[in-house]
Amino acid sequence: MAVVMRPKVSVCIPTYNGAAYLSECIESVTRQTFEAIEILIVDDGSSDNSVFIAQEYMRADKRVRLSVNKKNVGLVGNWNHCIDLASGQWIKFVFQDDILAPECITRMLDSTRPDVDLVAVHRSVIYQEGTPVSVKEMYEKYLSDHNLTNLFPNCSYISPREFTRILIQAPHGNCIGEPTATLVRKSAFAKYGRFNLNLISLCDWEYFARVAVNTGLCYVAEPLAYFRVQSSAASAAIRSQRYYRGTIIDPLIIRYEMLYSPHYAPARAAARAASPPINLKNRLSDAVRVACWEALATKDGGKAMAEWWSAVKSYPRLLSFSPSYVARIVLQGVRRLLSPGRSGARE
Repeated sequence: MAVVMRPKVSVCIPTYNGAAYLSECIESVTRQTFEAIEILIVDDGSSDNSVFIAQEYMRADKRVRLSVNKKNVGLVGNWNHCIDLASGQWIKFVFQDDILAPECITRMLDSTRPDVDLVAVHRSVIYQEGTPVSVKEMYEKYLSDHNLTNLFPNCSYISPREFTRILIQAPHGNCIGEPTATLVRKSAFAKYGRFNLNLISLCDWEYFARVAVNTGLCYVAEPLAYFRVQSSAASAAIRSQRYYRGTIIDPLIIRYEMLYSPHYAPARAAARAASPPINLKNRLSDAVRVACWEALATKDGGKAMAEWWSAVKSYPRLLSFSPSYVARIVLQGVRRLLSPGRSGARE
């Protein structure tokens, strides 16, 4: 009987000053029950001991490869560089402070389908000691609201149509999870492009949504991937230093991509077929107005406005409003001015 060879998996670990948890992360990968993997560590110019730690594992395990970028390319740029270097048929991202259960890759491969390019597992959280209660509560609420297990109970396969329905309802609600919770067929990156460099917070969600509206996804509803919440993580820096960019502009860009990108054609078709039809352009225009007002209202208005105009420069059609939309907004303004409850309005 012929032996069926399983596809090779590239486990990509993008690193940047991640020495604190990197050993624990790599150990969880080397202990996988599925052994036909390469472990690709791509460092983006760390100033701590990350490279030294990676070199130690490379000497101890022939599956480990290390690449050090000549210059810092940033978070999303490094993810894309990992894809360039990976030789496997499947790509499994694991972030430097995250860990996998030993059977994670085995279970994910067991769930795959020939025509599906994305697999996800239920993700769990490891909170760094001293994480504020408010941050824990924020994460727990988000994970409860945006959760494939809750949205699709007892489903091991979520069709493109089913996923698109959820995406249209919540375009920026990441129900799939962080890259550590996913497995992506490498050929998907040739078909659907790379991670979007214009996104800083929802770059993973947008890419996985881009794939899932076309092929759907397989789902293993077990906690086999763990991402760590800590004060030095990129997500924490975005919340504290680039809140407007991450929470206002990123969702705006996703709405833009849904309206204009050829990869989101299934989402546009689903919106038109909905009863009543969903006008994605008007929803984008509403989000544009909110983003502009938020930039004006924020404490650091200058920085927020710079972020706003940077987004407009990259996506000029953000300022393209349909005549019917403009007419509706003007009419709403006139009605507010003439409403009896408004000071100065006619009795």
